[in-house]
Amino acid sequence: MSQYDALPVLAEAFRSGRMSRRQLIRRLMAAGLSAGAVVAFLSACGNAPSTISSPTPPTNTPATAGNAPAATKPGAPAAGSATRATIAAPANTAAAGAPKRGGQIMMAQQGDWTGFDPHRQNSACLFDYIYDSLVNWEAQPDGSLKAIPALATEWQLADTAAVFNLRQGVKFHDGTDFNAAVVKFNIERMKDAKSAAKAYVASITSVDIVDPYTVKLNLTGPTGPILSNLSQAADSHGFMISQAMAEKAGDKYGTSPETTAGTGPLKLVEWVATNYAVVQRTGTHWQKGADGQPLPYFDRIKTRFIADDAVRFVEVRSGNVQIIDNLQPKDVPTAKQDPALAVLENPFQTTAYQFMFSTKSPLFGNNLKLRQAVQYAINREAMAKVLGVGTGTPMYYFLTPGYLGYDAQLPQYTFDLAKAKSLVAEAGFPNGLDIRLTHINRAVDTQQAQILKQMLEAAGIRASIEPLERLAYNAKVGTLDYDMATYQTGARPDSDSILSGRFQSDANKNYAGMKDPTMDELLAKGRGSYDDNVRAAAYKEVQNRIHETAWFGTMWYRKYYDANRKEIRGRVLTQEADVGLRNAWIEK
Repeated sequence: MSQYDALPVLAEAFRSGRMSRRQLIRRLMAAGLSAGAVVAFLSACGNAPSTISSPTPPTNTPATAGNAPAATKPGAPAAGSATRATIAAPANTAAAGAPKRGGQIMMAQQGDWTGFDPHRQNSACLFDYIYDSLVNWEAQPDGSLKAIPALATEWQLADTAAVFNLRQGVKFHDGTDFNAAVVKFNIERMKDAKSAAKAYVASITSVDIVDPYTVKLNLTGPTGPILSNLSQAADSHGFMISQAMAEKAGDKYGTSPETTAGTGPLKLVEWVATNYAVVQRTGTHWQKGADGQPLPYFDRIKTRFIADDAVRFVEVRSGNVQIIDNLQPKDVPTAKQDPALAVLENPFQTTAYQFMFSTKSPLFGNNLKLRQAVQYAINREAMAKVLGVGTGTPMYYFLTPGYLGYDAQLPQYTFDLAKAKSLVAEAGFPNGLDIRLTHINRAVDTQQAQILKQMLEAAGIRASIEPLERLAYNAKVGTLDYDMATYQTGARPDSDSILSGRFQSDANKNYAGMKDPTMDELLAKGRGSYDDNVRAAAYKEVQNRIHETAWFGTMWYRKYYDANRKEIRGRVLTQEADVGLRNAWIEK
């Protein structure tokens, strides 16, 4: 009898009182059931908690005093700084009854795909279903986020190395084995010149194969964010791909279903660029549901690309799709009143609105005073109020309360029109100047651009607005062909994920093209310790440097909402962009 065949026996032992709830949870987790599956199993047994804490894997704490890297709360602030409110992991779970198997989930997302290579493309929500990472960054009942086993079952962290014991018996969608050699290949690929993941593996100098299912990552030194940087929450760049497929496809990896292979619970079976993509259940995944069978419960996800927020909302209300991401603030009240919809606020995620200047701009590239003039010309309070529709908050730093290194006493740019006008003149433009303001052609971004145009013109900066579709925008900012550009971004699991991914010289999202050795040194200092106090001090210095150079700026951020038809049950949200479907099912 397999461990999954024993589930009915465990259920009966629990119902009869011969096994405690805690003992049952431990047995279920040991059997490979995910946290969401455990919730569903307990619900079927008549005793379900709202969330389940995954067991912390054993670790060897480094010899540095005060270190606890394997169980550190991501973004946990140093003593005396602000902390996040305690929150429970949100779930959209059936009140009673067991999960149902089968069916197709129809979803609509705001962003399009350029491909399905997690190392070279920015995150797409389907990455989290096609691929697995070494560890998962999951929400805990106390509101924290913590690393739990995924393709790695155990790990030991030390000052100069991280050793991972790997899950055995896992295969990629192309039938090849997952093992230590594949991990070595993936880490080295993440570090190559074409990678978008370089900032996340910068502290890894080399990879040793200890045995077929053990790898040793050699480090430049203590690396506080090593677990979050190798998780699914690190911009979806930490996923493991098939070595055999990648070597066969070369640069065409991830450009079609035939060139894409992960170990995730679903595989890519269809992709029509700028239209839709389909992933299908493999039936062989190592994560199990409440019935002891491989996740997911549903058969397929079909995801449509619908950039227009209003159209996406109409589609979910009409039932043409069952889930939409990024529900806009103005639509939240209407969605909450719709009896067919469930609205989920994700406490682990935000949408932040920020801007940057191109180092190749003839106007801003060598003119600090002009960049500072823009910073002072923006009324962040007004933008948050008008655009946030009750969900917006002015943003003065790239870290928000609760993140390691956040400090409201650090220097910030506040609205000062007189100073902005003075700096424009000092920058060499006493009669003002004309610039290009580039943005993605989305509803909120478009309204934001109009507001920015008015604010800048009051300071003598005349903006010509350049709206672009997302892929065209990415191509333009990727070549630094702009003056000033706005963008939106989400939360990350660790301060290093937020800062290094944007401000390190070779970071994939450093679309300003900024190369600042001082910044690079400060970022290395922040990630190069397991001591939260040391890291927090370094990230405060990073934020000071951001303020001094003024290549990037913040405006406002808002709460993050998704909406789904109520027949979709069991969603569990965290920081990823995957809308929490790994444990979900369709209530038929």
